[in-house]
Amino acid sequence: QVTFQEGAATLGAGVLDAAGVATFATASLSTGVHTVTAHYAGTPNITGTVSLAIVQVVAKAGTALTVVAAPNPSVHGQPMTITATVVISAPGAGTPTGVITFTGDGGAIAGCNPVTPANLQAICTTDALATGLLTITVAYGGDANFDASTGGLTGGQAVDRAATAVVVTSAPNPSVFKQAAVFTATVSATAPGAGIPTGVVTFTAGATSLGAVSLSAAGTATVTNSSLVAGDHAITVQYGGDGDFLPATTEVYTHTVVKAGTATVLAMTPNPARYGDSVAYSATVTASPAGVTMFVPPPSGPTGSVRFT
Repeated sequence: QVTFQEGAATLGAGVLDAAGVATFATASLSTGVHTVTAHYAGTPNITGTVSLAIVQVVAKAGTALTVVAAPNPSVHGQPMTITATVVISAPGAGTPTGVITFTGDGGAIAGCNPVTPANLQAICTTDALATGLLTITVAYGGDANFDASTGGLTGGQAVDRAATAVVVTSAPNPSVFKQAAVFTATVSATAPGAGIPTGVVTFTAGATSLGAVSLSAAGTATVTNSSLVAGDHAITVQYGGDGDFLPATTEVYTHTVVKAGTATVLAMTPNPARYGDSVAYSATVTASPAGVTMFVPPPSGPTGSVRFT
């Protein structure tokens, strides 16, 4: 038997074959320089001996990275997963340690911290990618036994604008002629997109514009109108979109304006009158109820004719 040693440490042993050769194979040597000797124990008839030392150099194993992303394309605000796989170049083998770093267009990706590969893979999930076509790269920093490497997502990651939905409501509905009605539009992202849209919405009643308003930080916009005539009005709201969200238009929403009530006060002059006097009768028509607060002064008040009987 021949024992192979590195210093005082035994690496393994082999049995001499018919040609007087003993072999021992190992894949456990660490990266670096190793000084190995062979020790022959001898037999009752043959004296044992120790070989001259040989120097065994173990270099780091080469690596490469493959990168895939799903879904690709995604839409703004949609979670997507980037998977980086460490490929060990032959004849190397083993389990890399160290970390893998993810970057998008040269900068850090929100939610994607450096990850130590498990089963040769590092996975990052994020919903914070900017809209557009992004260059996704990953870098493996290497360790004591494996070389560093970099890789990229072929074709990049496409992040499209998310679809939106617009809902409009009004209050009060129905309103009374000349009563101020508040119209509210709410714009939201349609799944799988997410986030709060920005931009401008335009309110219309039929062919009449009620106004264009910027969305608030909550994705809502309001407009107040008191000029719609009595009847049913087809209200629509159009959202113009922004860099992250697509335009959208509401379905037709019906707002009803009902006629205002009136109150008529009759007066006569002179009163009392004497037989034969010329008497003047006057009728004052006002909106009712709440005419003082709800209606503007004439000529926007009641019009038409009054019949005296």
